[in-house]
Amino acid sequence: MSCSLGISTGSSGVYSALVDTDTSTNAPGAVPAETRFVSADQANSNVGDLVRASIKLMTTQVTDGSEAPRSIGVSYRTDDQLASIKSSLSRSPKQVRAIPEPAAVHAYLAETGKTERYDTTAQVDVGDQGLTVSVVDHTGEVLHSDRIDALAGAGIDRALVDFVTEKAPGHLRRYTDAELLSARCHVAKEQLSTATKVTIDLPVDAMAITRDEFEAIIAPDIERAVTFIREVVNGSPRPVGAVVLIGGGAHIPAVRSAVAAAVDLPLVEIVEPETAATKGAALLA
Repeated sequence: MSCSLGISTGSSGVYSALVDTDTSTNAPGAVPAETRFVSADQANSNVGDLVRASIKLMTTQVTDGSEAPRSIGVSYRTDDQLASIKSSLSRSPKQVRAIPEPAAVHAYLAETGKTERYDTTAQVDVGDQGLTVSVVDHTGEVLHSDRIDALAGAGIDRALVDFVTEKAPGHLRRYTDAELLSARCHVAKEQLSTATKVTIDLPVDAMAITRDEFEAIIAPDIERAVTFIREVVNGSPRPVGAVVLIGGGAHIPAVRSAVAAAVDLPLVEIVEPETAATKGAALLA
């Protein structure tokens, strides 16, 4: 099997994907990949170091010698991320190609054929620290890009923590470990993308949260986000044919439906929207 390694960078960690590039054995439009996630924390938050750790993980532990990736691509969002990646890999013997994230996403979409009918698309990245809208033409050129702090995954987690803390009786609030509660709220947020009700374990008792409650919590943030998306799409230098939702926040049903209603354009959905740039980076590598 021929494979390439793709890595995408984010504030909460980096995704890695070993992508099968043997087109003779792959189904048309398929991008077979094995993915991993290396999480950032207080002791390990430097993007470049996380990328280096991911390369080591994917080339020495996930594969054997016969399946080592022939090439490596790393997508980045900002100039600061690019500088950090170059610094951490400056002494690496492996050749790594740095790729702007919108270009990596475009490569993945082109490979899958999901956007082939559109001359221009708007990539809406709902990430951990905010939302980015990038208008990209059919060649992968970024025509315009803008960012807002709405719908940040970390902010949604904090809002859910505040909701649980306020709803819980006083004695539960007093004895709840803040870090543990935050982690459990993060998991609950992800589960509510597919479930209509979840339970969060607390020290003395458990608390149920419904999807309706969750959507009410994030409703103001969604409204702010879709207003921003609409402005960017309407102000695009070229007419936008479709909107592509990527990033972890793209899993939230209320986000998908609100964006679709706001822009009145076809909405391109991806099975694993958080790994689109990762797989695209591998393809471009």
